[in-house]
Amino acid sequence: MSAAAEISTEILPSPAPPGQTEFLVSMLNGSQAKTAYALRLNIEKLVCGNGRGELADDPTTGRKFWRCLEPEFLNSTGFLTLTAGDYFCNFHGKKIPDEKNFCPLCGNRMHFEKIHDSDEANRRFNNLNRRVIQTIFSRAVAVTERHKDKAIHFHLIGRLASGADIRTGLNFEALKNRDYRSASPALRALWAMLRDTLPVYGFGRHELLPIRKTAEAVAAYVSKYIEKNICNRLSDDKRKKLVRYIGWHKAQIKPNEFSWATERARAWRAKTRECAALIFCESREDCAEVMGPRWAFHISGVWQKIDDRPVPFIQWDFPTRECARRELMLHCEKHVKKSASRMREFSEILREMKIDDGDFVLPPDPPCKFEVERARLRLMALPKRELRHLGQSRRCVALN
Repeated sequence: MSAAAEISTEILPSPAPPGQTEFLVSMLNGSQAKTAYALRLNIEKLVCGNGRGELADDPTTGRKFWRCLEPEFLNSTGFLTLTAGDYFCNFHGKKIPDEKNFCPLCGNRMHFEKIHDSDEANRRFNNLNRRVIQTIFSRAVAVTERHKDKAIHFHLIGRLASGADIRTGLNFEALKNRDYRSASPALRALWAMLRDTLPVYGFGRHELLPIRKTAEAVAAYVSKYIEKNICNRLSDDKRKKLVRYIGWHKAQIKPNEFSWATERARAWRAKTRECAALIFCESREDCAEVMGPRWAFHISGVWQKIDDRPVPFIQWDFPTRECARRELMLHCEKHVKKSASRMREFSEILREMKIDDGDFVLPPDPPCKFEVERARLRLMALPKRELRHLGQSRRCVALN
């Protein structure tokens, strides 16, 4: 099988500073650990930019890490925390508050209720991202966190689009005592804008501050939110975005672009390759073709029942190997049946609508399932008025 680019464990991202613990990889599965690792590297790149760095040794582990000496965007990087929720008045219900969270109708102080629905929280964040966040940050990373009380928070770290220096001269100790005199005019302007804008988009409590320590410290801090979210997640959080990259234009390090270089990871790849050879698959693409997108889950589930030791081979006899091959063939048959049912569903949709608009023509020979699936998704995405237009168009003919 074609191996992805491996990241050696000898050169790691910067270690967590004193007082900041590392994220516990043992609590995360393989995909989640790679997401946290890539997030940490991307945040360091976000803050450091093209700043000068050096390769240093970690005194605690003895491993090498890349340390940035002159971060390029340290002073113009902000850390924003958002809490999704609404303000309610005891007499008038849900309202957008005036200054200092007072009801605009009666002047009484309003109370804040957090949002626990992940779908609603994501909808509000996407709306805020399109209209506000992209005007504040030129490039940012957003991490979703479900708190212990099951409320949803969003943590963003990004470069300010204005490039203003909001860190120099700021007294962080004075901020804890509500003394904001050391804040720069640019930071005060951002606070005022967020205070007026966020309640309109369904967000209440928020905090925007510059980075207090270093790029390595904030990267380790933000990456731990993945672990916290996994520990507190609900069933509704399945298939929800955990990390969002805003303004990167797909230039970030992606979790599927590298592989671990540990002993157990090398053993996993060797055993998966040996198991895939039983069904004549020699590459990742072949496995995805015959078993679907979850091919790695199915194949590893087979050999883990036989030999789960961290060794790059499987010790099995002929009957055990034959049972493993039959189980893999069952997964292949399920995928083929599912693909065939989708092809029949697409064909029935076309015949019921009696349309043939060029993009959705079925050739006489059986088409590729990927083309059929792509056309079906395009067809289902069309509004009903456009579908009626296709059915009434002169260019449409009834299928025989």
